[in-house]
Amino acid sequence: MEVDTRVDDAAMIDFVRSWHLYGGGSDEEIFIVFGLKAHAFFQRVLMLLTAGRTEELSPATVEAMRKVCRARLWLDRGGTRQI
Repeated sequence: MEVDTRVDDAAMIDFVRSWHLYGGGSDEEIFIVFGLKAHAFFQRVLMLLTAGRTEELSPATVEAMRKVCRARLWLDRGGTRQI
């Protein structure tokens, strides 16, 4: 049985679109909704955004979402937030 991941992909992109102005959503919410750790989630979303699965989004929104994904991945690797 093959799983159609397009629905999950679209839901992941929509989640980040909704939360990118607020840092991308909490790790807990990501795990509850998608069953993924935040690192895996943001890696996947960044890959989807880079692959062009964003026809309905403006280029500025896509770039803002990419920045959030990269920042979250950087923080997960031990980076620190500058306040």
